[in-house]
Amino acid sequence: MVCNLIKENKPTPLPCWLQQKVLPVIRSNAADEALWIAQCLHQVGATVLEFTLTIPDVWQVVEQFNQETDNSNLKIGMGSLKTLADLDRCLNQKMTFTASPGLIPQAYHLAAEATHCHLGGAITPSELTQVVQEGGQCVKLFPVAPLGGISYFKTVTTPFPELTCIPFGGIQTNQVADYFHAGAVAVGLGSQLMPPAGWFEENRTAEYLAFLESTQLFRHNANVKHSAH
Repeated sequence: MVCNLIKENKPTPLPCWLQQKVLPVIRSNAADEALWIAQCLHQVGATVLEFTLTIPDVWQVVEQFNQETDNSNLKIGMGSLKTLADLDRCLNQKMTFTASPGLIPQAYHLAAEATHCHLGGAITPSELTQVVQEGGQCVKLFPVAPLGGISYFKTVTTPFPELTCIPFGGIQTNQVADYFHAGAVAVGLGSQLMPPAGWFEENRTAEYLAFLESTQLFRHNANVKHSAH
């Protein structure tokens, strides 16, 4: 997917794969739990998911999830990239998008050559300037909450209307609407959507689904699917 550059300093449009506007970032120290989390998120209506390279055997998890999920609208990306080799493998694996916690030199160039949307991690004006210089258009603004949250988001993004800055890091589920009101076109959520420790092992799927549904973040995509786990 390509993030098209809009001239005259207008914000870039939201990539078509991110019309969901809330991007769940799956984090787990266990492959089977990561698969369960993805299944639950999909069951409540999430059609865009970000797996992370920190998940053990993550490529096998993605393959199994794809095999067990019947949804042509499902879009899967990969996060926690740290090297160009990581990006190259994601391109070979046909990931819809990629994200990194920091800026990887030449990543935007490589992604552009492949007509792929990469979200490089940046948080300071200097880093955002570097994104512009490297031809990037979509940015993972990370970590935004520890630096002031919504007020910092508004302040640091104002000089960069040509960038689509998606805030990540420490955002609570009840703050999502506030970020939208502050000008964010999408928001990334990680640990705030993950289940408490032990829920997977205790097979507390119904409780986890109830929690996810209570956030009302994916309701517009929801439909009936098979039970996870």
